Amino acid sequence: MESSGATAMDASPDRPRSTWRADPGPGGPLPRLLPAAMLVAATCLCAGTADLFTPELPLGAYLAIAGAGLLYRWWWEVRGVHSGAGAVLGFVGHSLACVGLVMLNPLYGFYAFVGYFDAVRIFTGPALWLAIAAVASATGLSQSGGTTGAWASPPMFVLIVVVNVALSGTMIMVEKRREEAVTRREEAVRRLEAALAENAALQAQLVGQARESGVLEERARLSREIHDTVAQGLVGVITQLGAIESAGAADRVRIERAGRAARDSLAEARRAVAALASPHLDDADLPTALSRLVRRWGEAAGIEGRLVLDGPPRESAHDADLLRIAQEALANVARHSGARRTTVTLTYVADEVRLDVRDDGHGFDPDAPAAGRGLPGMRERLRAAGGALVVESRPGEGCVVSAAVPT
Repeated sequence: MESSGATAMDASPDRPRSTWRADPGPGGPLPRLLPAAMLVAATCLCAGTADLFTPELPLGAYLAIAGAGLLYRWWWEVRGVHSGAGAVLGFVGHSLACVGLVMLNPLYGFYAFVGYFDAVRIFTGPALWLAIAAVASATGLSQSGGTTGAWASPPMFVLIVVVNVALSGTMIMVEKRREEAVTRREEAVRRLEAALAENAALQAQLVGQARESGVLEERARLSREIHDTVAQGLVGVITQLGAIESAGAADRVRIERAGRAARDSLAEARRAVAALASPHLDDADLPTALSRLVRRWGEAAGIEGRLVLDGPPRESAHDADLLRIAQEALANVARHSGARRTTVTLTYVADEVRLDVRDDGHGFDPDAPAAGRGLPGMRERLRAAGGALVVESRPGEGCVVSAAVPT
């Protein structure tokens, strides 16, 4: 039997190298030690019945047969079944040896049966059927009663071999179909698990987007409420205080103090409105939305603000994140920096978009920032977007907040 294209060796790179007690792989759940045990049992049986078939053969010959067979089984399991063309030669030699053993004593047919398991592990296609026929020849010879029985009725011997080929081949094909069905089911389960994991990730993303949308809507509602109630009320108070004319010097001082307090409160309310208002990119690109944000923020905070654009603008998947980062950074400038001027720079480079918010305020120590969720919130948002946040500041030297996201 020659090794040709029809002989498919099991050379999958993902299959682990077998050991003496390893799982036999495609051949089914046959334990490694079973063929060796069958060889020992068959040898003992043949030695016990030697007076019926080979009375002239000494006990030492049976011990030599068992030893040689066990050595072969060890080589086959450890290396032979994985050695390519060597596996084919080993199988052919083993099949011829089984025929010789059965000719010596038909009871060796109990061991020759393991050839079916060896064949299915290394052959596929037509070569597998040839290997099955070779094993069936040895088992059929045993079932015919050895050489004497085969010569006495050659048609019966041929019929027994054909039946063995048909039965064993059918069982092997059924087992292969079962293994293929199991493999398909396992693959379907893996795909289902992957789909479930993907669905879970999408669900988590939708939940996060819904939560963020709810937060933005609530911030917008609070912004409107503050504008329509507190801010408008303070405007009315300032107007009424400004209308008072007939007041003494002492009362005038109190009125001026109340007016300053009301104007300061109005400025804080307007800054809160600007910080809470939800920026949108629905009808504008990022540079346009940033320009509107900087202009409105500067008017509300009373701080000079300007936008600088560096590089040709292009849309990215994280424009909304950069807009929220700019809003939060500007809110921090208005609340904490005491700055007079702020510059927002939007830079487009090859593989990222960078946003820098620079102010000329009193600065702070980045290693000991004030309590609050401003900077941690910006870092979390950028981390989710695959970006990074860098804060550069020193007391008395202003602050630069730099955010970068991939394009």
